[in-house]
Amino acid sequence: MDKKLAKEMFMQGYSCSQAVACAFADECGMTVDQLKKAAIAFGGGFVHQHSLCGALTGGALVAGIIKGGTEPKSKMDFAIKFEWVVDDFVKKHGSLFCSDLANDKQKLFETADLSVATEQEYKDRPCLSLVMSVIDMVADYISK
Repeated sequence: MDKKLAKEMFMQGYSCSQAVACAFADECGMTVDQLKKAAIAFGGGFVHQHSLCGALTGGALVAGIIKGGTEPKSKMDFAIKFEWVVDDFVKKHGSLFCSDLANDKQKLFETADLSVATEQEYKDRPCLSLVMSVIDMVADYISK
């Protein structure tokens, strides 16, 4: 797991979901470019709709790649096992939803050029800390 890569990618303008997913490229047996593509739709609360947290969905994506199964029944096995990560996320951060997690909802919904993120642009957005938190949670999950 490469948290440094995740932070660098996020600050370069990649989404929260892409940053989380790419942190686990080695563990997934995939390239960073493959994971950038796989996670592209989940950032910004699912296609920038401020819905389900993109960092968490990126984490679920890689957890599924690493620990998921290929048989129909494996979807429930995975859901039951990954549920504690989701519950832990809610306990730590208060919600699963991007729009609830934002400290300043007005800034969240402003149209901004986030092609290159800056510390100031994300001052009122908890995105980077959520990325780091999810990476830790997923690392713990896949280690078991």
